[in-house]
Amino acid sequence: MLLQKIKNGWAALEKAATLLGALSILTLGVLITISVVGRAVFNTGIPDIIILAGLMMIPIIVLPMAAVQSEDGHIAVTLTTNWLPERILAALRAFGNLLGFAFFAAIVWFLIGKVPRDMATGAYYDGELELLVWPMKIVFAVGIGLFLIRLAADFVRNVSICIHPINNKSE
Repeated sequence: MLLQKIKNGWAALEKAATLLGALSILTLGVLITISVVGRAVFNTGIPDIIILAGLMMIPIIVLPMAAVQSEDGHIAVTLTTNWLPERILAALRAFGNLLGFAFFAAIVWFLIGKVPRDMATGAYYDGELELLVWPMKIVFAVGIGLFLIRLAADFVRNVSICIHPINNKSE
């Protein structure tokens, strides 16, 4: 019962992160539209639109990563693995989960050291708006953090399938 509540809560969190990513796409579309219309009609657009567009890519890409992982929705080439037994596939998936976890954990580790310095120094992107660097780094770290938790859960599930393949067939 408690485990089911945790799963439901986690699914809701992944869905909320995905929704924020989708809202970021909408926001980016509105900003670009306003800037293009402003340039065409008033001969001026939104200042630093290129920087804003680049920054909006962060929540668009990173926030839905955990939900995509939960649905096994990442691009994959399965031509060479479709014929393998479930136990071997689970071992390969667990290995991939472990590699992904190590790679993205290193990125978060780097951010943990970098973000406080950026906040303390007031680092910003050059441009008219002088946009601060650290807010989107925090969004990036949150998105990757959610993804790391999903990778860890998938690793445990795949190892469980390797050990007890019959008990986990229904999952």
